[in-house]
Amino acid sequence: MTVTSPKVLVAQHLWNRTAACSAKEIGTSEGLATNTEDQPCSSSGSNSGAKVSDPPATLLAHILRHVKTVPRSRMVLLQLLNLMAPCYFLCLLAVTFSLQLFFFLPGMYEGHSLPLSGFLHSFIFVFFLVNVIGNYFLVIWNSPASGRMSTDADMSDKLFCSICSRMMWEQEHHCFFTGTCIGRSNLRSFVLFCLHASCSCFHAVLSGLGYVSHNFSLSFSNPLTFLRLLPLSVTRFFSGSLLSSEMLAVLMLYLWFGVGLACGAFCWHHLLLISRRPGCHQIHSEQSSPSPITWMDNITSVFGKRWLMAILFPSTKQK
Repeated sequence: MTVTSPKVLVAQHLWNRTAACSAKEIGTSEGLATNTEDQPCSSSGSNSGAKVSDPPATLLAHILRHVKTVPRSRMVLLQLLNLMAPCYFLCLLAVTFSLQLFFFLPGMYEGHSLPLSGFLHSFIFVFFLVNVIGNYFLVIWNSPASGRMSTDADMSDKLFCSICSRMMWEQEHHCFFTGTCIGRSNLRSFVLFCLHASCSCFHAVLSGLGYVSHNFSLSFSNPLTFLRLLPLSVTRFFSGSLLSSEMLAVLMLYLWFGVGLACGAFCWHHLLLISRRPGCHQIHSEQSSPSPITWMDNITSVFGKRWLMAILFPSTKQK
């Protein structure tokens, strides 16, 4: 098959890369490969010499349709966003770590002979920090690879990520903050990352409110005080009675509150999708009819049986 169009070359490259998973079956039938059932599929290796057929016409049309619908200018913006969003997350993490370590937590130890609250907040801070960073890198490490494409029917409902150049199996979406796609391989780590990020933000808000209440001599017993805090802080800052670090802490309070709500909404949304997904993780038996699938089965298929351990410490699911 002779291809000349650049878009067709992209489709041909995607097909050759993803069809390598089925090349071991071709090699076995032709005597080119043996005992490769447990070896990972890749575009290079022992199966590199196996012949990979040209992509079907319908598959080419499916890939080209997705590639063609992304204008070049929009693609540049998406790639730029894919680089800026992780930098934004890392900067937010660095500022949060600095404020907690140098401003919020030290103030909890002052004037207390037994600073139990300081120890408690320090433990919670370290716990959420370890889980946020650990699950964040697990999402990137377990990013879904290109799945095997063997028939036209297999590709009828698959999505193509123009940023990652991947034809995904059961892809949900592309996360710009991690710079990778979210699929079944890293869905658990992504949900736990959103959960701990949300809890970490709300814990930072509580610690920051204590810091602001002590330095500003304000009482937050009235919820409207939180709404009046920003204009009051801006007025004091421009009048010279408020330090830059204190103004930064006030601004971060609102940012943490918004990020915490967003991460909590993402976590709850994905938990609903996982629990309501009809029969997506159902195991079919060869001799009996499929057993009914409950929402708990769907949750267990994603988080595993040791889901509590995954919440307490970032880890991969045991297969």
